[in-house]
Amino acid sequence: QRSRMDALARRLQDVEAAVNFNPICGMWAEPVVPLAAAIRAAMSDPDMAATTIPHEMEACVASAAHFARKHRGEHPADPLSEEEIAAIQMYTQQTPLYTIMNMRLRSPDREVLKPFRPYIKLLLAALAKLPTHPCTVYCSVREDLSA
Repeated sequence: QRSRMDALARRLQDVEAAVNFNPICGMWAEPVVPLAAAIRAAMSDPDMAATTIPHEMEACVASAAHFARKHRGEHPADPLSEEEIAAIQMYTQQTPLYTIMNMRLRSPDREVLKPFRPYIKLLLAALAKLPTHPCTVYCSVREDLSA
């Protein structure tokens, strides 16, 4: 059990590091682009290009767009656009986008984020529209902490 708690502590320390990175300068001046364009930009990252097959990522975008259309049909009063819903859904998919973008966000070198800026802008625009709800949120941890 001690090793499980140590794993959780390491994960929390990774997320809550005392390092204060510079902001992602210039991003707010850029326009919000459709999800497909944002993902095409992200694919210019060397690790994304090396680990992701373009047509598979296009299929993930199509899946997110399908989810968004269905959600909007069921919830027409939702304040998010289909593109914004799809951007949030895309972030939850098991693709290299999540892993590589988060690795870049943890880097002190903000230049490595440039390919992801259109997607980050779309994702943040979507998240900013969501209502706040005070609650406890649990992150995934790669080890079993149930014991």
